[in-house]
Amino acid sequence: FFGKSSSKNAPKVTLCLGNYKIDSAYSAEDNRKRSSDTLGPPKAPDVNNRNIFIPGLRVYARWLDEDDPDSYGAWYPGYLTAATAVTEEEGNDTSDIPNLRYHIKFDDGVDVTNQKGKDIMMHEEYRSWIQSLEDYHALAVTRSIVSKRLTKGTKVFAKFIDESDPETHGQWLAGTIIGSKVSNRISQLRYSYHVLFYNGDQDEDLSDVYVLEEGSYHHLAQQKIENRNKRQRTSCGLDFLCGAAHITSPIKSKAADNNFVSPKGRDATESASEPMAVQTNIADKPNITSAPNPVAVPPSNTVSSNVVLQSTDGG
Repeated sequence: FFGKSSSKNAPKVTLCLGNYKIDSAYSAEDNRKRSSDTLGPPKAPDVNNRNIFIPGLRVYARWLDEDDPDSYGAWYPGYLTAATAVTEEEGNDTSDIPNLRYHIKFDDGVDVTNQKGKDIMMHEEYRSWIQSLEDYHALAVTRSIVSKRLTKGTKVFAKFIDESDPETHGQWLAGTIIGSKVSNRISQLRYSYHVLFYNGDQDEDLSDVYVLEEGSYHHLAQQKIENRNKRQRTSCGLDFLCGAAHITSPIKSKAADNNFVSPKGRDATESASEPMAVQTNIADKPNITSAPNPVAVPPSNTVSSNVVLQSTDGG
């Protein structure tokens, strides 16, 4: 299937199966584990035409219909049902990587054909990325902060929630209260708000824990920055101790002359490595009909795998 190449620099491919990419021991959770709010927002998982997906996989795929600009580029869940090999002329690709196009059936029943690998992501990989973004943008909101009902016209910062748009999902954006509702949940008064964001988007039913007055938002944001800086200073201190543990003592030679044995130092735990930085690419447009509904209604047959394999350098 992968073909043979005599070139030592032949391009590699990645076989996507269930929750794993077969050519490294990388799983979807690794992107989240390697992320830290001291290192910037979590980077998007690697998506490119080197990825080869197995039919039957649960995936997220981009919606790329030019006639639907409101949803163009959004990611929606579905199943990858088929893969088709295309010629070099059709694929416009002269590399040794197999040219494949995929058939995606979105959860609302809409079918898309001719989808490229760079516009597809494994389901668990995408979910892990979304969770990492939410963790990164989270603020320490308490019930006391949001106990007061906000009135129409109040300037706020509200959490933008749209899992199909990872570029903005989870961020706190400036906006204005348009209206509010009251509900009694678990013996507590809770409010939901209609918020008009300054970028033109709006959310008509946003929970009170996701809506903050400007003053409260700036206080919590500053608090998060201070905590982040404190963790950075602590990390730098540990790194210094780790390095110092390997420095030769200036009195070591004298101690040896006096038959004195110095105790061995213990190394502190080194800090975690930085997360992998990757980029997504904007894709060509496949042949499609109408925008899918992001509400997932999965079929009964689901393919998954918990096996991690390691490929050779040959791909």
